[in-house]
Amino acid sequence: MIPLNVIANADDFGFNSSVNKAILYCFEERLINSTSLMVNCEGFEEAIQLTLRHESIINVGLHTNLAEGKPLTNFSNKTFLTENGEWNIDQTGKKIKFLDSQTRASFHREIEAQINRALEAGIRLTHLDAHLHLHTLPGFSAIFLALARQYQLKLRLAQSFNEGNFFKFFFRRFLNKKIIAAGCNYADKFQTIDFYIANHQLQPQDQRVEIMLHPDFLSGDQLTDHYHPSDITNWISFLQGRK
Repeated sequence: MIPLNVIANADDFGFNSSVNKAILYCFEERLINSTSLMVNCEGFEEAIQLTLRHESIINVGLHTNLAEGKPLTNFSNKTFLTENGEWNIDQTGKKIKFLDSQTRASFHREIEAQINRALEAGIRLTHLDAHLHLHTLPGFSAIFLALARQYQLKLRLAQSFNEGNFFKFFFRRFLNKKIIAAGCNYADKFQTIDFYIANHQLQPQDQRVEIMLHPDFLSGDQLTDHYHPSDITNWISFLQGRK
């Protein structure tokens, strides 16, 4: 059983059929209680149908994708796109990149278009985050916070523990304070699976913690995490130890 104060979110819903089936399986096995939907990937339509057919799929948010695939809008600043019109993660993923007003407006329209595509498909979105955590970068964070407030969505915090990089830690803490002050936070903390498992007994039970998984199936229907394979096995072992 997932602890009552934990949001176990599956990222990348809609990425492809294998990921979709793995996320449905994780909902049905009560390994997760939240997911985030990608609207510009090949598995989007299937993910919509699964959500509408299965009551086990709950707490669906938008997993904004500015990292791969094509934008939904006619994105004017080609610096952020590859030659074939897909997102260029080497540009959108730059850690420190401040945007001019026209480019900010273009990203605002794109993120809003992704939100609306999910809403128009019949999904009652609960929260907002971004593929590869791009919503926490200096160039994007204010746009995401504004749209979270506009659409009354909860927003994923930046990682809330210090992994040794003090610059990142202090910026993330600054950003999280802004999200919490706006009343938009999806949780009180955002942590990795391993950090949560190692430290859960020391943390206040009245604080909500969001953790993230990336369920997928290998050949032979073997469940895995397609970013960190140990995450899913460690999480299952942790939940089994609570029974």
